[in-house]
Amino acid sequence: MVTQAWHRVHPRLTHRAAWLDHEGELPLFERTLIRLEVDRLSKDQAAPAAWSWSSKTVVDDVDIDRAWQAFLRRFDLEQTFRLFKQTLDCTRTRLR
Repeated sequence: MVTQAWHRVHPRLTHRAAWLDHEGELPLFERTLIRLEVDRLSKDQAAPAAWSWSSKTVVDDVDIDRAWQAFLRRFDLEQTFRLFKQTLDCTRTRLR
């Protein structure tokens, strides 16, 4: 597992969508950008890096550890629901 964090970065906001009616200069929201990269997934599949934002401007090692643990937990849940839908054919309810 490789983790990296960049502190006090901000997304580039544009005058679109939610900021369409905003007058003047757009605000800066400083956050921490976290990049998580796992070596492999189940069955030796390659995994793309996962990017996430933290609302804290500076995170420590505990916060980064929590981020990758949450990522792995989310991956487990998504694969479980994928199993239910595809393999077990639970895509729609069946009335009896």
